[in-house]
Amino acid sequence: MERPYVQLQPDEQAMTIAASNIYAAYVVSGQAKEDPEGSLRRAALEAIRLARLVDENVIVPGEMH
Repeated sequence: MERPYVQLQPDEQAMTIAASNIYAAYVVSGQAKEDPEGSLRRAALEAIRLARLVDENVIVPGEMH
């Protein structure tokens, strides 16, 4: 059996970590029980929303605004 290979860029890695943390909260709270796939998708979308919110509201040194 061939093992899957995934190579994520640094920003994709960060988004995956954020989405994983959000999904874990859904699992612990029982929210993922009825629809695990939907909860996983929701966690990913929420991670994207959070990243965009931070990007819009935080300026780091060297970033043009």
